[in-house]
Amino acid sequence: MRRSFLRASLEEDNIGGEVIAVPDSVTEVELSPMEEANDAVETQTLLTEVTADIAEVEQATDVAESLEDLAIIADSDIKAVTPTEAALIETAAGLAAAGTDADPIQVIEGPQSEGTSLESYIGRRLSTEGLKDTIQRIWERIKAVLKKIWEKVEAFFYKIFGQIPRLRKAIEKLKDRIGSETRSVEDKRFTVRSNISLLTVDDVVKKNGKDLATAYAKTSPVFATTFNGVAKNIKEIGKQVNETLGNFDTDAFIENKSTDATTSELQTKLSGVSGGLIAAYTKQTANQTHSRDGYDVSVSESMVGNKSVVATVKQSADAEADPISVFSSSATLRVYVTRSTNSTKELPDTVEFETMNKGDMLALLDSAIAILNPIEAYNRSTALKDIKENQKKISDKTEKIAQTARKYGSDKDSSLDNNRAALLFSSITRLSTMHANLAKSPSADLAALGLSLVRNAMTLCEESLRQYKK
Repeated sequence: MRRSFLRASLEEDNIGGEVIAVPDSVTEVELSPMEEANDAVETQTLLTEVTADIAEVEQATDVAESLEDLAIIADSDIKAVTPTEAALIETAAGLAAAGTDADPIQVIEGPQSEGTSLESYIGRRLSTEGLKDTIQRIWERIKAVLKKIWEKVEAFFYKIFGQIPRLRKAIEKLKDRIGSETRSVEDKRFTVRSNISLLTVDDVVKKNGKDLATAYAKTSPVFATTFNGVAKNIKEIGKQVNETLGNFDTDAFIENKSTDATTSELQTKLSGVSGGLIAAYTKQTANQTHSRDGYDVSVSESMVGNKSVVATVKQSADAEADPISVFSSSATLRVYVTRSTNSTKELPDTVEFETMNKGDMLALLDSAIAILNPIEAYNRSTALKDIKENQKKISDKTEKIAQTARKYGSDKDSSLDNNRAALLFSSITRLSTMHANLAKSPSADLAALGLSLVRNAMTLCEESLRQYKK
């Protein structure tokens, strides 16, 4: 968690921050090379921020859960604080504040605290009002950051959408130049000094146009699978989570009166959709979905860039499991772009690349266009809009459940209900985070990789053309 998160939760009143405005449509404009480069940097910056935001939310959820446990114990088990208990509580608060600039005592007593230790509580009951205020502020900030994540993902794809038409035009002009080239090759190799990873598949560096064009051709189906089939699965996952939370009987669950049947329905539907999402990648390869440490895992074809797409989800809980178990296992669904090998092998600083012939250059650019096509189709479709609408509904349903749960949290004589309320809220927050993460990964990560691959293909073709001098 970045230093600012817990401190900001304690200090800020305007938790939501500045809203990122995204225009309703894209106006295609010509950019200078410098403007194009700046646009690419801004796009990558947005993606980096979203990645950091999601990591913050996940860690902040862990912190909030730990503090919830501390509040429950203090309310139910500690009637008069002993010196040992004061030290243990202060240590627990310190662990929650670790990696931040927040004062552990301020975490316990709330943002207005001026204390330096819990010695004043020895011999009397610890007031948890300040602690609960801190917890509530963290949850509110988590909700605000989740909203910002969606704004940044939208802004990212808006920028991507503006870049694709310009790249298409540039590729077509480059293909025309290649087609009209009549000179012969003078230099049979040139030195590549950057982006060596974009020549690499499974740690093997491609050093000629034929091998690289073949690797690009094997990479493009991963993009088609992700931006076509997987996007539909993510939309369906959001729909099922939204419907389940809408039908969930919060009071019955917290009071332990019944296990709502809608949770087993969620388990059945999400298992089917998650299985379909994971199977989408195994269909590309000879690999089958396999189990690892209690998770179902599948891996896509290895791509240029030393990357693969990995889909994982915790294996389904028992059909009669508590809703918390079902929500928690469902919230583990992840689809992410990662390194395709576990090797620690270092790539070379430079590569001597064979000057490409015209056929290999055209084949490489055709595969680059095949990578662009599904990204552009995704941007033009309603996929991202549909996913965002589901997230808004999930957020609203989560808040409704939270409002019901909070009335139990204010009852010090109902520790079991209080505990179940805390568990429920954290588990549905993780569901919401899971869904937000699916909008960013794999789609945004893969789009960024795709545009890097396209630009690198164009750069290599340009450099090859420079070697035609005779």
